[in-house]
Amino acid sequence: MPISKARKEEIVRDLHEKFTGSSAILLADHTGLKVKDFTELRKRLREASIECCVVKNRLARIALKESGKEPLEEFLDGPNSLVFLDDDIVTGTKVLVDFIREHERPEIKVGFIDDRLYDRAELTNIAKLPPREVLLASVASGLISPLNRFAFLLTELLGSFVRAVDAVRAKKETSGE
Repeated sequence: MPISKARKEEIVRDLHEKFTGSSAILLADHTGLKVKDFTELRKRLREASIECCVVKNRLARIALKESGKEPLEEFLDGPNSLVFLDDDIVTGTKVLVDFIREHERPEIKVGFIDDRLYDRAELTNIAKLPPREVLLASVASGLISPLNRFAFLLTELLGSFVRAVDAVRAKKETSGE
């Protein structure tokens, strides 16, 4: 059943918003993936608050224009799934890579993150990174650790000074001064 012109314009508008509003976009070839498996993939992505859609390449090309993500256009051939990631790029990539490991499909074509194209191997490495919260916690602990050591040293220095003054006081009391 053909799609009306108004519906196509709406799809292009929605896609353009997704292209411009996403931190990262993954492009995957879902050829050979069974419908129930694709439904499972979409469910897993949705549970991670990640959007996945399949659109006509011609509509995606139109939506890509003026989005700043035009390098993706050369990879828009054949059946494609577009995965739109927001802040947590690692989690979204990990969900997709884990699914591919289990089902051997879909095949990642390319990822577009921070105005740069990433190939399948680079995206697999990104998926191996710890989640965003863990990375932020390790950065925070790295910043706090020197401050903790400095506070400990100051406490020890002050404690040594107090013990020295107390020793002098005790010596004066025993000598009768």
